[in-house]
Amino acid sequence: MKTLVVIPTYNEKDNIARIIKAVFKLPLKKVEVLVVDDSSPDGTGTIVKELKKKYPRRLHLLTRKEKNGLGKAYVEGFKWALKRNYDFIVSMDADFSHHPKYLPKMLRLAQEGENDIVIGSRYIPGGGIVGWDWRRQLNSRGANIATRAMLGLKPKDSTAGYKVYAKSYLQSLPLDKLVASGYAFQVEMLYLGKERGAKMAELPIIFVDRQRGSSKIGGELKRSVKIVWRLFLRRRVVRQGAKFMSVGLMNAFLDGAILFSLVELASLDKIIARIISSSIALTSSYVLNRLWTFRNHSKKIAGQFFAFILINGSGLVWNNLLYGAMVKKLDINYLLAMVVATAIVAFWNFGLSKVWVFKEGKK
Repeated sequence: MKTLVVIPTYNEKDNIARIIKAVFKLPLKKVEVLVVDDSSPDGTGTIVKELKKKYPRRLHLLTRKEKNGLGKAYVEGFKWALKRNYDFIVSMDADFSHHPKYLPKMLRLAQEGENDIVIGSRYIPGGGIVGWDWRRQLNSRGANIATRAMLGLKPKDSTAGYKVYAKSYLQSLPLDKLVASGYAFQVEMLYLGKERGAKMAELPIIFVDRQRGSSKIGGELKRSVKIVWRLFLRRRVVRQGAKFMSVGLMNAFLDGAILFSLVELASLDKIIARIISSSIALTSSYVLNRLWTFRNHSKKIAGQFFAFILINGSGLVWNNLLYGAMVKKLDINYLLAMVVATAIVAFWNFGLSKVWVFKEGKK
């Protein structure tokens, strides 16, 4: 299996020769290295050119005109690799925080386990970090927990940069349309994998903070937070939730409008009018959620409609029970109690509608 290790660099003259030689010392025959250098003013590219004389077939250099973000550098490297038909592509830092010694096991896990992505993980048993103070460790773990929760990611180390990608997975991605250009690129690659049902695995590594050169992470936190929020809003469940709430609000207005018209304009009995208006609104809600929110094409319409009514009916019961408990037992303002109870039941209705009523078939 042909493997390409992609190493983005900017001012890494103290590390680049050492990391390249360390990779080539591994007991791996078909491993090559591509350095993607952002025209480093410290001469990193020149060092790579000199090393190419020693490793003419295994070492490659791709020079970019300017510093344009870690994610963009990796995209250029991945596209270069795909054109040359490498089987596995590795993302690795130049500063030895991603030690090459873990690469054979990661490649074995990718190949034998048929994994699309193998992650060098700091946050599973056997993994860890050396050289960070407690504040930086706390920030990193907090970012991982928040990112995993927002994006529904299963890997424990969602911000890891040391990864092995299968060629087939990278070929499935719209590499020119990725939204992250900086360090959040690592998160986006996992998010896209989750959305595509990619098979992922983690291997524990000890991450050692750089000993030489300077960090390039400054200013990345705010940009990364923005990217994670953008990805969060792209999640299918979030979009469906927003549509579900929109349908609910629209049909609440529809219910009220029909009720008002039947009572005030048609002089219909209020109880009968309420039964008619709520029935129409409930039917409208089912149709819109089926066709628009969940885009469900099940042929079991009668059973589906009955389940939808059952969920909404039980939701109404829960709404009244919660409202009564908050007003009578907790002495909460009745308007606030109504809002809270309605919000809780809305999540109840949405969750059961998604996993039961409009449950998706297996892909």
